[in-house]
This record gives sequence, structure tokens and C-alpha cells, in this order.
Amino acid sequence: MSSNNKLNEMEGKPLTFLLQELQVVFKKIREGLEDVIVEKAHRTLDEVLDMRGIVEVGGGSEELLASLSEVAQNTGEIGFEPSLVFIDSSSRSIGFNPLRVTISAVAVKTRRGLVVEPHNIVNWRFIAVKSIRPVLERIEKTSNIVRVKNPCGVYYDEEYKDDNIGDELRLDMENRALRELVPRDHVVVLDGPIYPTPEVIFYSNNNKYAKAFLELIKKRLEIIHSMNTLVLGFVKRTEYSRKLWRNNEVRRLIKDLTGKEISNVPDPIIVEYIVEKKVKPRIGEWWILGPFYVRYDNKLLEPKAFYYIARRTIHGYNVYRVEVLEKDYSGRREVVEKIIVELLENTSLRGIPLGIELVDKASRKTTAALYLLLREYLSGILSIAYDELGREVDIMRELEE
Repeated sequence: MSSNNKLNEMEGKPLTFLLQELQVVFKKIREGLEDVIVEKAHRTLDEVLDMRGIVEVGGGSEELLASLSEVAQNTGEIGFEPSLVFIDSSSRSIGFNPLRVTISAVAVKTRRGLVVEPHNIVNWRFIAVKSIRPVLERIEKTSNIVRVKNPCGVYYDEEYKDDNIGDELRLDMENRALRELVPRDHVVVLDGPIYPTPEVIFYSNNNKYAKAFLELIKKRLEIIHSMNTLVLGFVKRTEYSRKLWRNNEVRRLIKDLTGKEISNVPDPIIVEYIVEKKVKPRIGEWWILGPFYVRYDNKLLEPKAFYYIARRTIHGYNVYRVEVLEKDYSGRREVVEKIIVELLENTSLRGIPLGIELVDKASRKTTAALYLLLREYLSGILSIAYDELGREVDIMRELEE
């Protein structure tokens, strides 16, 4: 039976069926193979400084800042309540001898409920393996349900960075969720940017990591264009972003407010300066700063419009970013701002929109459960890596939260 026929036969069957299939695959690989240690190589999108692109201010500096209540009042006349869909993904890896397995999951929240994949659909191909080339080639011949190459056909060999594999799986899972799981005419809110801009994609040599990310970004934009709806990104981790300081108008505003020149300052600090100096908000009060625009030299990377939102707490400021493709924002500013209002009026204690909080936890708990299942099903076949020995307790604790 061909691998494609076998995959079709497995469609719709439970995850335990897939895990049993993986047992067979890895048993065949393990036989006669000498011990090989596949070390973990670190890197993650969350650790990349977001500091590329040309940033423009959408209006005069006096018009940049507004309270949540002011924005809500201005957008109250658009005549409808947006129906929101939330999407987030998660990935994690588990090390065995002679390979590392990366797993991923995606969660989608609509008004009808929560969908998490993988569930019964095994052709989502949510598993990737990193190992030496002979092992990967043997897996490739044996199974069509495990990824051994990146989106551009490069093997996940022992030098490939683990966190890149996880990033690639997550982006691919989110792309598929956008394409297949979003009801028509719903506004989508992604946990994270519309598309990522890791520094590596701006390298002139376009190495294997850059090519993989650019391929996934290209697919993301094609899907968004085909959806005929708004897709927004809600970025929680803004401490690595350095967009605003490169705008002359923002620098002049900071100098007027503080008497200081700024250079290479993280965006949350600039947002805090502006909000604190202009309004000195009360605890728990949301303020919205924007719009701004960012454009890139790479023609594939479409311009974005974005806002920063800030809330003063007893522990300092929460600063998040909401972004949308500029072409989707043009002529729909009131709609975008109404969506921001709805997000901020329904937040958790951490100040995160409840829909984002839900899909974040659901995707992370799914990969935690998959981690434990893989450990159970494969530890009798493959020796577990030393750095995994203490992780089971942490994973169990995460599932109990």
C-alpha cells in the first residue's frame, strides 16, 4: 500500500492509532542503529528583536493617544458587532536517542465552541523529527505522517535548530486553521503577529531558515487574501520590539515630553513614556496609541498598520500590540478600533483578551498531553534523552493548571 493510501486510510482515526503507527516506524529505525545523541539547538521567534521596517505615524502626534472610552464612543456607529474567532498554536519537543521529536497543536475559538487539532485528523502532520540524515531518510521511506524536512525541502538534520522546527510547525498549523477552520464572515484574531519578522529573513544570503519562514509567510498572506475578512494579530510579547524609536515624530514627541533624546529604546518604554507623561492614567485604565504603519524593503512582506495598547497596573504597565495588514485597514479604521474595544472590554486578570487566553491554554495543554503520550509510547523503544528526565513533573503541573 502506498504512503498516500495509508494516510487516507488513517484519516479520522484517533490519535492512539497514530501513536501506534509511530511505534512501528521507530522500531524499524532503531533496529541495528548505533547510539547517536542529537543535541538540542536553541532559537525561538520570541527571542528575536523586531527592529526592521520603516515606521510612519498615522496622524499628528496630538491625535495619537486616546482612552478606551473615547475610542468606544467614536466607533459606536459602525452598526454591527464583529463576530470574533481566536487562533493560537503551541509546540514542544522531546528528546530520544537517536532523535528529537517536535509536536505541535492549534486551537480555534468561535462562538460555537473550541476546536483543537490534532484530534482525529492525522493528516495535519503535527509531528517533526530531527536526527542524522540516514535516520531521516529511513523515516521518509517508511512514513508519510512525520515531517523530516522544512517547507523548502531541507532535512531536519542534527544541526537544524530545534526552536525553528517548532516555529515552522506552529506557523503551518495556524495557516491550515485559517484556511479550514474559520467560519465565513468572521473576524480572526491571531495570538501573535499577522506574520512574524525574525531577523533571519532580512539576511542577504537567505539561508535555510529564512527561506522556510518566507515560504510560510507567503502562504499566510495568500490565505488571508482569499478569506475576504479582517485578520488581526494580538502581540503579547512586545519587549523585543524596537519599531517606534526609529520614527522622527515619535522621537520629537518623547523629547518634548521628557527632555531626553532616545535611541534604540524598546517600544513598551516609549509607550509608557507617552501615556505616563500625557495623561497619568488611573490603575486599570486602558489607553490606545496609534495608528502607526510599518513597511519593509522585502516586497513579500506587506505593510502593516498597528496600535499599541497600554494599561497601568500596580506592578507597572501592560503593553500589547494589535496589528493588521494595511490594505485591510485602509477605509476600515473604525471597524478595527471597534474590534480593539471589544478585545479590551473582555480581558482576564492579566489583561489578556479572554478568547486569546483560552486558545493559548488549550493549545499548550494539548501539546503537553501529546508530550506525555509520546513519552509513554516511545520510551520503551528509544532511550529518552537526559535533559528530558525532569520535565515530566513540569508537564504534569502545566496540565493541572
